Amino acid sequence: MHTPQEDLDYYESMSPIFDGKKFIIPPPKLSPEKRRQRRMAFRNERHLYHRTCDLTGRKMISAFSPDKPNKVYYFKDWMGDDWDVMDYGMEPNYERAFFEQFGELVEKVPVRSLNITNNMENCDFCNYGGFCKDCYLCIASFESQNCYYSRVAYKCNYDIDGFSNIECQFIYECISCESCYECFFCKYSKTCSESSFLIDCISCKNCFGCVGLKHQEYCFLNKKYSPEEYKEKINGILAKRENLDKFKEFFREFSLKFPRKFNRNAHAENCSGDLVRHAKNCKDCFDIFYQEDCRYCELTGGTMQFSYDCTITGLNVSKCYEQIGSLGCTDCAFGVYVTNNQNCYYLMNCQNCEHCFGCTGLKRKKHCIFNKQYSPEEYEKTVAKIIEKMIEKEEWGEMFPMEISPFEYHETLANDYFPLSNKETKEKPWKTIKQEEEFLKKYGIALPNKSPETRALERLHSMNPYTLWQRTTQDGIDVKSPYAPDKPEIILSEKAYQNYKFLN
Repeated sequence: MHTPQEDLDYYESMSPIFDGKKFIIPPPKLSPEKRRQRRMAFRNERHLYHRTCDLTGRKMISAFSPDKPNKVYYFKDWMGDDWDVMDYGMEPNYERAFFEQFGELVEKVPVRSLNITNNMENCDFCNYGGFCKDCYLCIASFESQNCYYSRVAYKCNYDIDGFSNIECQFIYECISCESCYECFFCKYSKTCSESSFLIDCISCKNCFGCVGLKHQEYCFLNKKYSPEEYKEKINGILAKRENLDKFKEFFREFSLKFPRKFNRNAHAENCSGDLVRHAKNCKDCFDIFYQEDCRYCELTGGTMQFSYDCTITGLNVSKCYEQIGSLGCTDCAFGVYVTNNQNCYYLMNCQNCEHCFGCTGLKRKKHCIFNKQYSPEEYEKTVAKIIEKMIEKEEWGEMFPMEISPFEYHETLANDYFPLSNKETKEKPWKTIKQEEEFLKKYGIALPNKSPETRALERLHSMNPYTLWQRTTQDGIDVKSPYAPDKPEIILSEKAYQNYKFLN
């Protein structure tokens, strides 16, 4: 596998020095897609279970099923001082593989029931995320409130069944929308309001079933109408399940008549990928915002710099490599659910640590290896010796293998993006919650007829994959695009797309 020179330069710059020796991080063995799959195998987002806290005996919701061997503590108890993670410390065995020893440590050290912060208020059925209030079954939401069944909602209020929306309010079944208000079934649209079934629209109001429009009002299927005609056209579509499903299918076919820009990057200088927003010098990245000098990242952002191979990572991250679920880290590599760490390698579930190697569950620690305390001098020498043995076994520079993950593959995000089989998933019984019913009734939208799990997967699979293909646009420009060559969408270059007349 060819490694670009700029990647080699990055790995060299990220290579740490221990005991006076620089340990060069070698090029990865796996492709970017395989590395992404490996990281995602450590993240269980939506499979939640009832079980008992192994520390206090309280009943709780957990990402770990009762049959898992791990000790699981209620997330607030896990953060407390009633137990000492250093009790599980291990001496390194230089005759054994590092990953094998780390896997044993992971099985011994208690884990938290959910990966959410203590500042989540009334969000006990959510997983990942922080600074949220009154949310239910939301994943990786930040600074949001009154959101249900949504994933990666950022500064949103009443984001229902959404995915990767930013600063939106009162929206339903929307994907990658920004600063939208009272919008339903919309995708990739910005600053729109009181509209439904929009794709790639900007600053539109009272529009329904439209593609590519800008600064328009009272449009139906890309045609302008009077306010009275518009209301007559849309009457009854949202409120009845049968009408809603028919229009969904009709609009899917109708939208294919209109071209797409070869990618959906915006305010992106010298970037490649898709859904790259407010970024600079980011290559092969997908669904990111506010980043600079990054590569092979997805679902990341929030002032993030000089990082490679990161998934759902951000909020002041700098110089990080091969991380998933990382927040506020600097000069770190090979981390899973790590927060505010510096100069750390091969950590899992660690917070506010410095100069730690091969640890899990640590909080506010320095110079630790396998959860055992060392002096700064001993730490340097021991880590150097461990890495030398890792190099012999071809482990150094590689992320944790999937086998170390505490979750079964089908439970993880990896199975959503890289399913191992095409077996049909049986629809499970579910109940709508009162808040959801009230929201849909307020806006005259029919109740869903599929489970939250199925709806989440349908949203995910309606998006472009995190892959780029070499394409030629309809206007003859060679580009790298997330639209596969066998996809039906017409793609245009940026210039041709901006000049296209979408309004009939």
